[in-house]
Amino acid sequence: MVTASWVGLVLVAAALLLWRPAAAQQVGMIAGKDNPLPCTCTDVDVRVSFISVVEYTCWQQYTFGNCAQKFIMDSIKEVPEGYCQISCGRCPCCSSLAAAAEAAGLTEFWWAMNKTTGDRLGPLTAPGFAATLMAPDNNAMNSLFDKLGGKDRILSDDGVRGKLANIMAYHAVKPVPGYEAWTTPFLLPGTQLQTFKDGATLEVVEGGDGGNIKVQGAGSSAEITQKDIYACKGYINRLNWYLLPPGESLS
Repeated sequence: MVTASWVGLVLVAAALLLWRPAAAQQVGMIAGKDNPLPCTCTDVDVRVSFISVVEYTCWQQYTFGNCAQKFIMDSIKEVPEGYCQISCGRCPCCSSLAAAAEAAGLTEFWWAMNKTTGDRLGPLTAPGFAATLMAPDNNAMNSLFDKLGGKDRILSDDGVRGKLANIMAYHAVKPVPGYEAWTTPFLLPGTQLQTFKDGATLEVVEGGDGGNIKVQGAGSSAEITQKDIYACKGYINRLNWYLLPPGESLS
């Protein structure tokens, strides 16, 4: 026989699953040991009660332009900091993917992203953007630029710039359902990662158990040399080479 106390426990458990703790909303998946999480901001979706179903995510509220609306700060008592703290840019202790890439010294990668992708990937400067960037180091990027004829040609030739834009989109991995960015503990051999390059995939061919993780593209592969650089709701993995998408060559 089901008692009232058991029903109460079930309702509380359901409420916790719907609301989810701040840390889960903040980072989605656990970061690797290389970069422990430095921030405890939240990104709790707008809701009318503790157990209500969410209609729009924080990222959607940001894209709707609702961050300055009164209801964002008129949160339930369990969320005293207000809704959508990260996505609406009220978190002082975490940065966007763009800022994290520059801080990590991935300057050539960010130059290429900034010059070629535009709004194709989403606003990389927004702290609530959930994606995982596979970022070739500066040596790899400079080699890629040389193959394309140098930065001046990239900037002056629409065809070359379009080729680089496709390559860069292939280095941005879409979040898993629920707007949660991939992190390396989940990159096991055989994992398929959908990218912003028309949904083309990368495949993890080595990984797990603390070993090196290798990512295979359609035309090249690379190893992750630094894992899970933290950027609010996104992450960056430093690669030792660049990845070529289907249909792209440098010849």
